[in-house]
Amino acid sequence: MPIRNIDNLRIGQFKLFKEIYELGSLSEAAENLNITQSSASKQLKQLREHFGDDLFVRTSNGMQPTNRAKRIMSNIQNIMNEVDNLYEQGDFNPKKINTRFAISMADELQCFLIPKLMERIGLEAPNVRIALCLHDKDYAARQLEDGSVKLVIAVNCTAPEHLTQSMLYSDDFVCLMRKNHLFSNARLDLHDYINANHLSVISLTELSTHVDRALSATGYKRHIKLVIPTFIQAENILVYSDHILTLPRRMANQLASHGQLAVKELPMKVEKFHYYQYWHKRYNKDPARIWLKNIINDILSRN
Repeated sequence: MPIRNIDNLRIGQFKLFKEIYELGSLSEAAENLNITQSSASKQLKQLREHFGDDLFVRTSNGMQPTNRAKRIMSNIQNIMNEVDNLYEQGDFNPKKINTRFAISMADELQCFLIPKLMERIGLEAPNVRIALCLHDKDYAARQLEDGSVKLVIAVNCTAPEHLTQSMLYSDDFVCLMRKNHLFSNARLDLHDYINANHLSVISLTELSTHVDRALSATGYKRHIKLVIPTFIQAENILVYSDHILTLPRRMANQLASHGQLAVKELPMKVEKFHYYQYWHKRYNKDPARIWLKNIINDILSRN
């Protein structure tokens, strides 16, 4: 029977647990904590003995947490937050942070937010690492609660009860096409828009209901000819085809800034939408999270 004495555990072991949980790798966790893999293995063995559970099992997708590990992650995160607060309360210094922030973010934001975010972090907190997560419709609820995801950035108007939200900026829809497109030299009218070959991005599916509702009010419906998973392929497809893409203005301006695409106003009125940051209420006073939120807000609130 393992000895359940908390005195047998150390802060370093909690740090290791958190790193393995977030990274899914013992070797990467050891590297991030500047310890040898042998030391990390020994500490993990001690954790397993203490909790009487494997905690992490090797799979084809890395080391995955057991159900017991998932249950205790939030407690360990709370302990780590309290330890951090001992040093950061009233004297927070981002240059002293040495951690990894996981952010779940809408696909259309990444191309213009990430370069600026990494530039700011490089200046203010050079030891911070960023991991982007696939955006979840449920706001990555479990990950936000246990701290493995620090922030979610997405479109919505009301946060679920367990989350706090902060609006970043508003946006609207425009149309994007290649510069020598048949429709690029004149005002785009509704007839041309309806009959065009439309490109769609899966990550915009929910947001695009605004466009479809506006079209429905005019008695029309557009026909999607091609659907792609992310914006990575969008620019190349538009440059070498007659497809058009309806997307948020900020993303469109970013893609058009490369010089090969033209932004056109839509032929019908579509309601604006808003981007928000979301985080779990239990971290409202976490100084590191507040610092990260403020940087993102500063970047995205600018035109």
